[in-house]
Amino acid sequence: MVKPFVLVVLLMGLAVGCSGNSNKADATPVASAAAPAATPDPLALNPAEMAILLALKGKNWARSEHVGKEDGKRSILFSIYAIDYVKSDEHEVPPSITVVCQGKAPWPSIDAGDLKDGNVRLRFDGGPVLRQTWKRYPHSWLGSSANEQAMLDGFATAKSLKFEFRPLSRAPQTVTFNMADYRESVLTDPMCKK
Repeated sequence: MVKPFVLVVLLMGLAVGCSGNSNKADATPVASAAAPAATPDPLALNPAEMAILLALKGKNWARSEHVGKEDGKRSILFSIYAIDYVKSDEHEVPPSITVVCQGKAPWPSIDAGDLKDGNVRLRFDGGPVLRQTWKRYPHSWLGSSANEQAMLDGFATAKSLKFEFRPLSRAPQTVTFNMADYRESVLTDPMCKK
């Protein structure tokens, strides 16, 4: 039950931290995935803002830190967004992958919003299609431990991931994730070591 809670906190933190307000003086600036304003000038962004912008574009994994209010445990979260998502509504946020590290084996999740069911397909590079059935938790869909391990193994070796899912009120969709700097960022972080 801790995993879904941490995932919800992470996603809320990314959504709040990615304000769509383009006025640098009034808000914590970063282009919002839900309502991108004019692309910010990369030279005007600090390193943390640049990391989030690159993650939203699917170019690099953004690293963030979370300390649990209830237990005080520190978690490191790495996130990246799909590079070819087509919105049907201006408020939709592109699907994202998050890897949570707490000083033990990391665990992955893919947030694609409300799903019709938990039947998903993953394909790393040109490899075989992995069919998985995820379970519904209060705020997310998560795979089994075996499914999570298959995702982590694929993230560590692949250059890209094609993810097929069935949104609640739309036809099935396939999006692509760039694994980008996964090996250099996630796998080298001390909190992500087994």
